Amino acid sequence: MIFSISRLEAYASKNLLTDGVNVEKILLRKEPLTQIIGETNHTYSAMSSLVEDRVSRQILNEQSMIIKERNPVQVSTNGNCLFNSLSVDMCGNESLATRLRVLTCIEMVSNKLIYDTSKHNRLELVSPSYDEACKAAAKIEHFRPHGPFLPQRRY
Repeated sequence: MIFSISRLEAYASKNLLTDGVNVEKILLRKEPLTQIIGETNHTYSAMSSLVEDRVSRQILNEQSMIIKERNPVQVSTNGNCLFNSLSVDMCGNESLATRLRVLTCIEMVSNKLIYDTSKHNRLELVSPSYDEACKAAAKIEHFRPHGPFLPQRRY
C-alpha cells in the first residue's frame, strides 16, 4: 500500500491527482476493504499492548466525558495520527493506516460534489479547501493540526 500512496503523492505534485486516483482504482479493484479488514485481528488482543494516553484520559475526566468500556490509547505521531487512530479502532493496530489514507484520497477525489465545500465559505474558515484536502490525503505523512482524535481501546 505504500506504493499506492507514493504514486498518489507523485500525481498530486504534478496536479494530476484525478489521473492518479483512476490508476489506483484499477490497481485496487480486486482488494475490497472488507477482505483486508477480515484478515486483521478483530479480537483486540493486540490492543492490550497499547499504552493508555494519560493526557487524553485526564482531559476526558476533567470534562466529565467518561466513555464506558473504552480507553484513549497512544498512536504513532508520524503525521498519520488520524489514520493510525482509525486503524487501531478497526483492527487493534496501525496496519491499516496507509490503506485508509489511500482509500480516503480515492473517495474524496471520486466524489468531489460531496466533499467540495467551496460553496459554503464558512466551512473553509475551519477546513482547508477541497483541493488542499485532497492533496493532503495523498501525502505519505501529513500533519493536520485540527483538534484531537482519540483512539480508544475496548475492554
